[in-house]
Amino acid sequence: CGVQDYPPIAAGRYRADLGGRSVAWWPAGRLHSCPVDGGIDDMTVHQSSLDIGAAAEIARLQAELLHSRKIFDRASEAARIGVWECTLPDEALSWTDVVFDLFDLPRGCTLDRAQILACYTEASREALTRLRGQAIAERSGFMLDAEIVTFRGRRRWIRVTATVDSENGR
Repeated sequence: CGVQDYPPIAAGRYRADLGGRSVAWWPAGRLHSCPVDGGIDDMTVHQSSLDIGAAAEIARLQAELLHSRKIFDRASEAARIGVWECTLPDEALSWTDVVFDLFDLPRGCTLDRAQILACYTEASREALTRLRGQAIAERSGFMLDAEIVTFRGRRRWIRVTATVDSENGR
């Protein structure tokens, strides 16, 4: 990879594909570029170079993406609409801040699906399990008004709206 110093965009790794090159921003503000079929990690550096114009375009797109995310987060919070994802088959959950708030959990805490399901009342959990299984089998979606008891013991009704995304029939 070629390595050049640029101002950091944000903490974390970001990837983009630029004409056969995989590009990643690193927290230290270093830009690594490698052939798409090559790996990037903290210890491996291969020889190549990256056009400064491509780096500027990545920075512009990153800023645009972060701005869009900020607007989405503000609108979501104002409307109290949370967005969630459950990946299959590992059932890992990812939530926006509003969903953490709905369940009275600290934002960004580690999520355990079994513990989250325990928040649903028995009737709501049974309906959720049935509708979710059917939606996964049919690659469709569902909507459910469900009652939960938050981690602070508050009873609350939430509307769960779900769609199943699949790739290559899976």
